[in-house]
Formats: sequence, structure tokens, C-alpha cells
Amino acid sequence: AKGYDECEEFMWWKKAGKEDWADKKKEWAANNEMEDEEDDEYEVDQYKFGGNKKKGKSCPKPKSLAEVCEDNECPPFEEVDVSGCGFEARKILAANWTVTKLDVSDMKKGDQSAFWRLFKYISGANDQGAKIAMTVPVITKWYMDEEYELVGAEMAFYIPSAFQANPPAPTDPLVHVAMW
Repeated sequence: AKGYDECEEFMWWKKAGKEDWADKKKEWAANNEMEDEEDDEYEVDQYKFGGNKKKGKSCPKPKSLAEVCEDNECPPFEEVDVSGCGFEARKILAANWTVTKLDVSDMKKGDQSAFWRLFKYISGANDQGAKIAMTVPVITKWYMDEEYELVGAEMAFYIPSAFQANPPAPTDPLVHVAMW
């Protein structure tokens, strides 16, 4: 995948004959540094990234999939020859996932409730009482009708390879194991 510095889509000011990317970044940094100095007295620790004293200064770059999968188990996938600015497509291969419905009538509560149901499953709310490592990604499937209105959704956690052959059965009736 191309990085943002290589993508024409993110270089609109170059097309328009404006400043160079490096100049634009310096200008942005200078403007934000002044704002940060003015806002220091209102800074809250939870909004800092990486413990930096300046709010937002060390916001981490996204990790590559290889780096993410070093820290957390990922489902098996095949690389697909499709990429663009800041993304790359992959085909996730069939595997067992733990799945629950998401209440779309209240998206915030529905999303949180679905996540915590699945989290309880991996925390031991299963017939084996097994503690299962968190994996990535967390997938949400959205279902729409012919008018493209949202009618339902499901959230799923990939079940790690150690449990693929014999995945623990969920104890919560709202959670099930499915081959995706």
C-alpha cells in the first residue's frame, strides 16, 4: 500500500500549485505548537498520546498488519492484489468465529453490549471455562434491505488457532460459534 506521502489523493495542494507537503506539515506543527502552549492548563492526561506533554504530538502511526499480527493472533488470510492510498485488501479465509447480534436500534449501547458479550466468552463464559486470548480484528457485519436501510448487524471475534478444532461452546444464549 502506498503511504500518505506517495498518494496523489492526499496531495491536493500540490495539484493546485500550493506548498510542498513538508512545508504544510511544518506550518501545521507550528500552529498546533502555539495552540498547545495556550491550552496546557486545560490538558487532561487521558487525552495525551504516549505520555507526551503536548496534546496530540505523538499520535502513533498505524501499524502494518504484520506488526499487529505479531502482538495478537490474526485469522489466516490471502493477500489480494488490490491496494491504494493507505489501504490494502486481504481475503480472510474461513475459520470459526464467536458471534453475537448487535442491537441496531441503539448503536452505541448495541455495539458496547455485543463487544462485552463476546469479551465474556473469551474470559471464560464458555463450556470449557477457557480463557481465550484476544485476537484481531473484531469484525462487524452489517445487513441492509433493498432500500439500503440498516436492518441488523453481528459482531464477531476470531477464535484462535489453538481452539479452532474444538471451539468452546458459549454459555450465553446470545453468543454462538460460526464458521465464517
